[in-house]
Amino acid sequence: MKTIAQLQDDLIQLDNVITPLNEQYWNLSEKYKNEVTYHFSTFFKDSLTDDINIEFTGTSIIFRKIGEEVDYLKEIFSIYFIKNYGMDAIHIFNDVQLSYYTTSTISEWELERVVSLGKIARVIIDSKQDMLNQINEIYKSYQLTLKRSEYFDKIENINKQKAEIDKQIKNIKAISIISNLFGEGVNIDKGKYIKLKHNYTPLISNIKLNNISKSGRKATAVYTFINGVVSNEEKVNVNNIISQLT
Repeated sequence: MKTIAQLQDDLIQLDNVITPLNEQYWNLSEKYKNEVTYHFSTFFKDSLTDDINIEFTGTSIIFRKIGEEVDYLKEIFSIYFIKNYGMDAIHIFNDVQLSYYTTSTISEWELERVVSLGKIARVIIDSKQDMLNQINEIYKSYQLTLKRSEYFDKIENINKQKAEIDKQIKNIKAISIISNLFGEGVNIDKGKYIKLKHNYTPLISNIKLNNISKSGRKATAVYTFINGVVSNEEKVNVNNIISQLT
């Protein structure tokens, strides 16, 4: 049987496997999003003014512009690519949705936003299928559906291994605690509230059990308060004490 230290080393090794997997998938996803951003920046170039910024987030294109009274990019409208969740889906995206906010205004900035919105709406009306074909082609070139499935399968497998190791560590600690509980006692460095009876939960720094009943269910708890005073409590529930310590 491995020691706790060896099992903790195994956990570190598994984390070292997860890190490059995360980085690899993250880098692929970012590369895909950057390519779609660049592609549609070109696609919409003739329909937008130069001060409008475009960013693809993975399922939507967000259009931003420096706000009227703020010095940061403010979202002015978005295009959402609707995913096709059919089992026999050929294309990952199968529709386009334009999202925007409405307001009553005399602001030139807002009026310019509406002008830009109308131009993008016209592009969607005239070229929606072309947009879908192009984004699906880019998506397919990165094989993200397959790579996402492979990535999550690997992560799930590693997490199962980690959970099993955590379980082994917990069992080893539990065995040690139980052994000490019926021997010299369990030390609790910073103290802990332990429920000895339904209406009694003292803050203690050490506890041990003796005078175990024939059934093994009851015992006398000898415990040390956080201030160093030693006391005892008869007929405590053994399993309840163990569960609070492990």
